[in-house]
Amino acid sequence: MCKDECHNNSDYNDCRCCDCQQGEQGPQGERGPQGFEGPQGPKGEDGKQGEKGPPGKMGPLLQPFVNSNIKGTQVIKNGGSVTFPLANETQTEYLANGIEYDGKDTFKILYPGLYSLTCVLSIDNDKPDNTFYIELNGNTPVAGAANIDTKGEIVLTRVGYFAAGTTIRIVNGSGHTVTLSNASANTSSTGHLSLFRIADDGTEPINKNLHNIDITKV
Repeated sequence: MCKDECHNNSDYNDCRCCDCQQGEQGPQGERGPQGFEGPQGPKGEDGKQGEKGPPGKMGPLLQPFVNSNIKGTQVIKNGGSVTFPLANETQTEYLANGIEYDGKDTFKILYPGLYSLTCVLSIDNDKPDNTFYIELNGNTPVAGAANIDTKGEIVLTRVGYFAAGTTIRIVNGSGHTVTLSNASANTSSTGHLSLFRIADDGTEPINKNLHNIDITKV
């Protein structure tokens, strides 16, 4: 079958029809538009853990404080002061951290800051008008409180800034001798003192070692 005859024959596309040769490849067409972005591939493996950083600074263990019962009968002359127990005598009734105690009647602030102080006294006296106050640095009376009867409680309370080195006592300012007494059912009910720091002022303490003080041996 000749070439012309193949044009009109259904077998034209059959290579066996004609002895036809393929022409040369045409020029490459223009690049088509970019296709859509494919789906995200799987997550890669986690990287190695970084090196351990340096340890941070150690914070304070406890705020300075004193928590003490007042025991037994005390007869306090005018201008005299309330005495407190020692920790080695009554470890469950006297606890402290960061505040010095002279073992008798005086507390010394070591860490400056804003403090709260409350002292409750049980009066058992034969005279009325009994007055006590908080004495600062041996000469400054503050936060006085009175009981106009012969018996009952006096509550002293004070919130204020105490500098390092400030000394504190609870003093009789009645003008006469006053007796403090406990209830018969509880020998530790003569009174109670609570003194603690609410906030520091960012300055260094007098003695940094008191951060690690044993509160049962103050």
